[in-house]
Amino acid sequence: MLHLLKYNVKVKLKNFGMTFWPLAFPLILGTLFYFAFGNISDADFQTVPVAVVEEAHADQVFLAFLDQIEGGEDKLLSVEKMTDEQAQDKLEAKKVSGIYYVGTEPSLTVASSGIEESILQSVLSSYENTRSTVRNMLKTHPEGIFDGLRAMMKQQNGVQELSLGGRTIDGNVQFFYALIAMGCLYGCFIGFGAAISLQANLTALAARRCVTPTHKLKLVLSEQIVSFFLGYVDVVILLLYLRYVLKLDFQGQMGRMLVICFLGSLIGVSMGIFVGSLGKMKEGVKIGIILGI
Repeated sequence: MLHLLKYNVKVKLKNFGMTFWPLAFPLILGTLFYFAFGNISDADFQTVPVAVVEEAHADQVFLAFLDQIEGGEDKLLSVEKMTDEQAQDKLEAKKVSGIYYVGTEPSLTVASSGIEESILQSVLSSYENTRSTVRNMLKTHPEGIFDGLRAMMKQQNGVQELSLGGRTIDGNVQFFYALIAMGCLYGCFIGFGAAISLQANLTALAARRCVTPTHKLKLVLSEQIVSFFLGYVDVVILLLYLRYVLKLDFQGQMGRMLVICFLGSLIGVSMGIFVGSLGKMKEGVKIGIILGI
C-alpha cells in the first residue's frame, strides 16, 4: 500500500493539470489580486485644485464651507479665488480640476470626468444636502454658524462593520476568501485525474492498471488518499502564502481556517472524483461539466 501511495504522489506531481490549476494558478491569481487591490484601503488621493469664481450675491455659507474643507486634516481641496477668465484658462490648461461658480446657487463646471471631478461633485452635493440645516442655523443662531460648520465637518459614521468575533472587517479581504474557496474547488482536477486513471474504457494507462494483479480496492484507496492529501496541501500552501508572504490579515484564527480549508478541499476533490466516475463520457466532456459546476 505504501508503495502505491509513494508512486501515486510522484505521478500526480509530474502531471501538469494536477499541479498548475490546483496550486500554481491560485498562487499567481493571489499575487495579481494583491497588486491590483490588496492595499487599496491604504490608497491616498492628492489634494484637488479647484477655482472659485464669486458672482453677484455670492453664497457666503458655501464659501465658508469650502474654507473649512480646505483647512481640514484631509486637505481634500486647494481653493483659489479668481476671475471667470482666469479660471477658464486654468481649467483648459488642466491646472485646476473644476470651477465653482458661487452665486445665489453654487454650481460646478468641469472639463472631463475622473476621480478629482467626482470629488468636487461630491463636495457640492454634500453642501446641497446640508444647506437646509445651515439655513436653520443662520435663522436661529447666526453667531454660531462657523462652530456649526466645524461640527458638521467632524461628523462620524455611527455604524461600524464588525465580524462575529468583534474584529473590524477589511472589505478587500473578501476577494482573497473567494480565492481560497476557488483553490479548494480546484482540487477537483486532482480528483478527476484519479478517477479517470482507473477507468479502462477511457485511457490506455487505466487499462494497463486494471489488468494488474493489484487488488482494485487498494488502487482506489491509494488514489483517494493521495488526492485528498495533495488537494489539502495545495490549499494550505495558498493560505500560508497569502498570510505570511503577502502579509494579508484575515482577522481569523489560523487553526479554524485550516479546518475549514480541509473540509473545502475534501469537497473539491470529491466533486472531481464523482464527475470523473460518471458514465462513459469522454474526458473533455467531463472537464466541461466540472468547469461548469
